[in-house]
Amino acid sequence: AGVKFSTFKLLNSFVLLILGIGEHTELDLLGYSLLTAPLPLDDSGEEKTKIDPIAQARLLVHAAFRPDAGTLQVEARLDAENSFLVSRNCKLQGGFAFYAWFKEEDVKNGDFVLTLGGYHAQFNVPSHYPQVPRLGFHWQVDPHMLFKGELYFALTPNALMTGGLLEGNWKKDHFEASFRLALNLLMQWQPFHYEGDFSLSIKVAYSDDFLQIELELTTEIAIWGPEFGGTAHLKLLILEIDVDFGAPKVEKIEKLGWKDFAKAFLSPVSETGTIPDAFSCRVSRGLIAGAAEGSKNLLGTVDPSALEIFLESTVPISNVEINGEKSKANKKISIAPMNRQNVNSTLHLTVKHEGEKINDFEFDPVLKNAPAALWGKQLKPELNSSTTIENCLFGYRIAVKPELFHQDNNSIQFPTTDLEALLIEPNLSSKVLDPLEWHPLNEEVLLKLYSNTASSSILSAFGIQPTLKKERKVFQPIQLLRPFNIPTQ
Repeated sequence: AGVKFSTFKLLNSFVLLILGIGEHTELDLLGYSLLTAPLPLDDSGEEKTKIDPIAQARLLVHAAFRPDAGTLQVEARLDAENSFLVSRNCKLQGGFAFYAWFKEEDVKNGDFVLTLGGYHAQFNVPSHYPQVPRLGFHWQVDPHMLFKGELYFALTPNALMTGGLLEGNWKKDHFEASFRLALNLLMQWQPFHYEGDFSLSIKVAYSDDFLQIELELTTEIAIWGPEFGGTAHLKLLILEIDVDFGAPKVEKIEKLGWKDFAKAFLSPVSETGTIPDAFSCRVSRGLIAGAAEGSKNLLGTVDPSALEIFLESTVPISNVEINGEKSKANKKISIAPMNRQNVNSTLHLTVKHEGEKINDFEFDPVLKNAPAALWGKQLKPELNSSTTIENCLFGYRIAVKPELFHQDNNSIQFPTTDLEALLIEPNLSSKVLDPLEWHPLNEEVLLKLYSNTASSSILSAFGIQPTLKKERKVFQPIQLLRPFNIPTQ
């Protein structure tokens, strides 16, 4: 499906959405946007007068979502032939990209990159990262004057980098003049820290067949922070000067304490401010009804035969103890913002029924890649260090052992075709029920069910024989609920 639209008559766009359904689901978006300012036509007079725009940009966009492969890719490019600023000779160019990988079985799981105009010149770009041209302009003002500019920004799980370049050259007859301005900056957050380099050179020259004169001023500046400071090196002919300014460089970055780390990365935090809410628990299968608001029952009402729970931590787990038994240790973790290496994090997991430990569950580990900027060993960022730590333990998939349930899937034949649809909401606990125990059921529900012939047949087929007395009674199923086929007649 495609659609055209206009925004304030300045931005004209077209978007095409393509959905592919087959062995794999694929979703693609293709489109473009054309920005023109001012509008090419002026309606103020009786006749339309053509006005040359002073700015025009045509952006080509492609987005691809592959749920089976676990990838999201968004890319955009400026059409250099149809993009300019101030003059049609001032060509605009560059691109944007956002890639994310989220398939748990993939070693790239948890990795992402956001870039506008590419990466730092010294950054070894991983092979799965997109290659993006510099965002910039190229302006040949006249045969003698040329301006060029570039800009880039990139964010990865490991660092943030940005920078730019501006150049100007003029040459006529025997005279020549030029300047070059460059900036590169590398940043880290929590704790916030940045380092960068800045350079400026100005050159004038004269040359002919008999004489050559050249004068050049060069400045190289290194900056850091916080606190902001730096050093500058100036060179003019044979004269060289070094100048320090601002705060002195701190070789050791100030690390975060536990409170600051927990507040920044593990929120929400408990009222004490020291114990983070580090776990999430969700029912991925077997949920019958959600927990009531304000209830201490966090899971709701579940079907034990299909129950599947995911317990996940925001912190990588190095050691595990399940029902008092130690499991195989995972790799030790580090906390980069705290400058702590080889830290042990232990998960104690206990499953109880009426106060007694039970071993009726199976536990499958959930492995993910962890961002190195958070759980790596390096407090100070490095351009070409690994962006993620592979196969870290972040939790478990918990399910009832399948051998506890009958494996047959026989259909139940009802003696009547007049089936009445009933909504049954028994007051059951969300915990896994023992099939040999007796459990209370609200009398009104039993009365309503057993007063109907079809309903009583269904209950009998499941081995439930309710007692119809004016008091709360119990029932005993001879087996747990299992999948069944409803007759079509």
